[in-house]
This record gives sequence, C-alpha cells and structure tokens, in this order.
Amino acid sequence: MRQCTCTLLMQDRKESFNMEHGDVIRVPAGATTYLVNNNSDKTLRIAKLLQPVNNPGRFEEFFPAGSRNSESYFSVFSNDILESAFNTPREQLEHGFKQGQQQQGQGIVMRAPREQLQALSQAASSRRRGDRQSQGPFNLRQQRPVHSNNYGQFFEARPEEFNQLQDMDASVSCIEINQQAMMVPHFNSKATHLIMVVEGNGLVEMACPYLANQSQEIMGQQERQGEQSGRYMKVTAQLSPGDVFVIPAGHPVALVAQNQNLRILGFGLYAQNNKRNFLAGQEDNIIMHMDREARQLAFGPEMEQIFSKQQQSYFVPTQQGRSRNQHLSSILEFAGVI
Repeated sequence: MRQCTCTLLMQDRKESFNMEHGDVIRVPAGATTYLVNNNSDKTLRIAKLLQPVNNPGRFEEFFPAGSRNSESYFSVFSNDILESAFNTPREQLEHGFKQGQQQQGQGIVMRAPREQLQALSQAASSRRRGDRQSQGPFNLRQQRPVHSNNYGQFFEARPEEFNQLQDMDASVSCIEINQQAMMVPHFNSKATHLIMVVEGNGLVEMACPYLANQSQEIMGQQERQGEQSGRYMKVTAQLSPGDVFVIPAGHPVALVAQNQNLRILGFGLYAQNNKRNFLAGQEDNIIMHMDREARQLAFGPEMEQIFSKQQQSYFVPTQQGRSRNQHLSSILEFAGVI
C-alpha cells in the first residue's frame, strides 16, 4: 500500500516515488522535495539523517514557498531583482506572493483536496523501487536479515552494498527484538550509531570509559589529565517510542525488550567496512575466537564453560523470558500437547 509520495526536484530531472513502510531514500544535496501522505487516517512518520554541506553540525532548510512558520527565500530579494527575474510588474508579484502566503497559512504541513493528492500520487514513477546498484529507494525490511532467530532479527543496508549510501559513508538498520528477549552485548569497530525507538519499550546498557574518567576527575581521584583508569561506567536507560540515543564506536552495548516487542531504527556514521563484534553467543563471538590458552589466561579456566554455555546467537531470551518459556512448556507437557 502506498503510504506516501516523495518528489525530488533537481537541476536536470524530477523524480517521484510512491513509498511504503520500511522504504529508504537518499535525497541529494540541494534537491527540493515535497511529500504527500496518502493515508488520510494515519500520521506519516519519517526519520532523517542530515549531513549539512556548508556548516557541519548545523542544518538549515530553504523554502521556496512561504507559510505561517517558514519564510520564502524569494522574500529577501529586492523588487527590482524579482521584476527582472520573472519579467512581471511589481504589483502583480506582490499580489501573487501575498496570495500564496495566505493559501499556505496552515504551515509547512497542510491539508489539500483529495483530487490534488491523488493526482500527485498517480504522477509518481511506476518504476519499482531501486535495487542495491541503483539510486532509487529500497525497502530495508524486504532485504534478507543479517542476523535472525526466534528472538529477533536485524536488517541492515551497508554502504559497501548499496550505491545510495556510499558517498554518505552511512548505514541504515532496523532491529526487532521480541518481548523478553535481548540483543547480546556487542560493539562496532568504527561506526557510531544514532538510534531511535520506533515501537515498544525496553532497556539499553552500555559500557562507557569517558563518563568513568569524568566522574573520577570530579572526585579528585585522577591526578594527571588523560590518565586511563581502566574502569568503565555503566550507562543504562529505559526506552520508549521516540527516544533517541547514541552508541559510540567501540562501546559494548546490549539492547533488551521488556514487556513488548521492541523495534528500533539506526543510522550508522563512518560505516564503511564497520564490523559488529559480538561478546556472547555461539556465532561471531570474538571471545570464542581467542586461542583457548589465551582465553584461560585472560579470564580463568572456570569461565571456559560459561562462555560456551549459550547455545543461541545474536538474540537470546532474558531470564524472565526463559522462565516464561519453561513455565509454558511445563503446562503444555501437563496437558499432553508436547
């Protein structure tokens, strides 16, 4: 079902796409865009990763048409410039821009007649969304999951694989964790991830050396600037829809879904050739890739059995989820179902 229509205006062409839930599109710098919500009874929600061109860290929008809370960039030009540019008398220009501002009085988001919305939607390209080698939109959740099992799944579009993301050096990911399950502790080798909670509630826990060092400086326990304490501070927070947080590169982190399924959206910065290193589970566990002798020297022989005890990978049940599953199995066995 078409959820929205996105139109991009560029110097040499116009492109318009009907987009669905889970679609990702790259908007080139300098493109003028407008969006149509094709569902009259549902709010359209989009997440943007902005990479400013002129002033790093500060993004400014430029509007050709004025409205209640946005000024048209035409308004700063003198009448002589506008008369010459549009070959139109000043009085007609003033009347036209004034009429446009009154029509756009609702703001940058406005209601429009159904006939106009349908026309914009029908004018969109019938060409199917792009694949990995094209520049068109693609659907993230229609890709094969990078990691998946009965407790969750992880979708990711990487710049090495999608042309749309290469020059941005960015990745886009969607993590879905089932109720009372978790994504095991892991860290990213070089990518910093910006995370937004889309649905559900949960918990994040992360190891952070910087906050530990700052805390020691405040307490007067660190004598020389830049001295490494070798200690970490646990950063933990409850998660709910709309929450946004940052996972810096190299920081071990775990994500937990509590009494609801948890869905989060992520943008990875400096994502080219990033590696996700898992610290628990059967597959891709870098601890288990250590030589046995090195692992025993680092952690002790008793930890050898502990590291190999987890039979799942990537997503695992929490203690509460495991207890619930065991209780359900006991009930089914008693009933003779299994």
